[in-house]
Amino acid sequence: MANRIEKINLEMDKAQTQIDKVETRIDKVESEIDEVKSHIEKTEKQIGDIDDKYKNNESEVNKDELYKFKNMLQEKSNKLQEEKNKLQEEKNKLRQEKIILLELLLKVTSKNTGRNMRAEKRKSFPGPKSASHWNEDILKSYEIVILPTTQLSVLLGQEPTRKSARCEAVETACLSISAETVRDKNFPSDPNAMWLAKLIYLTTSYGCYESAVDDMVHCILHLLGFNDINLVVLSRNKLHFKMANGEAEATADITVLDLKNNFRLAVVEDKRTIAERVDYVDELLHPKPSECQLVAEAIAAAQFNREKKSKVRAHSASTSTANVVCYSEPTQIPLFMIRIRGETFTFYSHAFSNMILDAVAENITPTETTAISKFSVEKENSVVYELSILFKSDRELIFTILDQIQQILQKCAA
Repeated sequence: MANRIEKINLEMDKAQTQIDKVETRIDKVESEIDEVKSHIEKTEKQIGDIDDKYKNNESEVNKDELYKFKNMLQEKSNKLQEEKNKLQEEKNKLRQEKIILLELLLKVTSKNTGRNMRAEKRKSFPGPKSASHWNEDILKSYEIVILPTTQLSVLLGQEPTRKSARCEAVETACLSISAETVRDKNFPSDPNAMWLAKLIYLTTSYGCYESAVDDMVHCILHLLGFNDINLVVLSRNKLHFKMANGEAEATADITVLDLKNNFRLAVVEDKRTIAERVDYVDELLHPKPSECQLVAEAIAAAQFNREKKSKVRAHSASTSTANVVCYSEPTQIPLFMIRIRGETFTFYSHAFSNMILDAVAENITPTETTAISKFSVEKENSVVYELSILFKSDRELIFTILDQIQQILQKCAA
């Protein structure tokens, strides 16, 4: 056993050394990019100066010489831009290399920690913890990880369907919403879009009241059909869940409920402030407190759904089929999680297994890793998780994802 741990430690050291080398190379590339950018700005200023002198006939230089000099500077600028693009490509490759190494480090760290060590750590916990007190250590203890995915099908648990007409109409009505129009209180004429824009204004301008964020989310979910037929959006839905052979409490800011079956289908955690953005790979190792809380709230909802489903099954066993209410299995689809910070949205999902629900409830060693999907997008040579309702492209993607989730939940609640 000692030899195995020593071997794993050597693998960890090797992986960390490689990551450090990549970090150094990234820093060097970024420095070169800044230098190139400075040259480009200087060159473009020189070209601008020549144009101004030529237009005002203030230059003593011959026109042909001016054009020749300008072309030379332009060629230099083009070459510098090409160099910058190459450096950006190299940087992106290094970031991908770092992600691969980081995933290796995660695997090695998991081996080094060992299930026995995690079991001992769980024993040291003071007992059941409410969702608001969940942290990174608790997720690691139960082998819960948050992994990024750029594939919408992975987040949804199925292939996306066609965008609904309602979603397209909401997108069109909100076209004029931007950071500038919201700041200037220049709201859209469409009543629903105006309603949303006013709430975004309150969220981004005052930010002192979490209720402003709640109202904004309620508005968006309502416009996209989350209150249709058997679906309803609730605030502050409190659930009790089992943890470490005791009882804990989870209160999601917003919950999407299926009234027909009383299942919790999605949970939303929102914050009134926008935290500082962190590096893409850093979030792989260090989930944020609000993410840990969101996971706990989702587990509470999943435990509730399982208990509800168990009662329905027990009822069906003692009742004729004709008298049993037809219901949808909540475990057939992922439980969707949304984190809101200010005007930004981050999407997660996972279909929680009985294994992890029992592990949390009874404080036992998980037999496998629970990997929660976290949707990410490539933007401006980087990967980001948070989508802003203020930016048109982000807003359309937010509406599209929510529209897809609504269609899935609607079928489940039908």
